[in-house]
Amino acid sequence: MRHIPLHTTHEILFPTKSSHSAHEYGNIGVYVIATVSLIAFVEQTCGQILHPFLEPDEISVGTIVSIKHKAPAPIGAQIRSHAKLIKQNKNKFLFMVTVYHKDRLLLEGTHGRVVCSNTILSL
Repeated sequence: MRHIPLHTTHEILFPTKSSHSAHEYGNIGVYVIATVSLIAFVEQTCGQILHPFLEPDEISVGTIVSIKHKAPAPIGAQIRSHAKLIKQNKNKFLFMVTVYHKDRLLLEGTHGRVVCSNTILSL
């Protein structure tokens, strides 16, 4: 793994669809973006910060999710996921994360990831 500068940021825009709804995850009749979908967006955003710095035999995996889901967003909303690298300890990384729909804060918190060998996938 190459050096990753502290405070590196990344942002992704995600179009949402019905498969991202709380209803699809078993919360029947709740047609807003599910917390689990927002977490998936955060994981992807943080992973994309790390990916360019990894060696070919390395991957990053999520280890910690500590978030507050603060507001709903409708199906079809364009979601903006933002991550900032705030701490590194060897192969462990901590990100500050936020997710917005327009100017409305939907989620905030931290997400941790670990860089490891891709041989972990053969377990």
